[in-house]
Amino acid sequence: MMPRMNGFEVLERLREERNTVPVVVVSANQGYDAEDLKVAGKVRKPVGLQQLLDAVTAALGTEPSS
Repeated sequence: MMPRMNGFEVLERLREERNTVPVVVVSANQGYDAEDLKVAGKVRKPVGLQQLLDAVTAALGTEPSS
């Protein structure tokens, strides 16, 4: 839980500011996917470190470093 706004409000603010940072959503909610939210990726909780790293790497379009 975020204290002042929810994730949907954060995404709205980022879009208002024309932010181009790729967003990976981490959520337990199954009611939507990355395409619905227009984000670079979505990872379902509980999330493992490798799963999160893979999603971020894919969102950035980079190869993982060794």
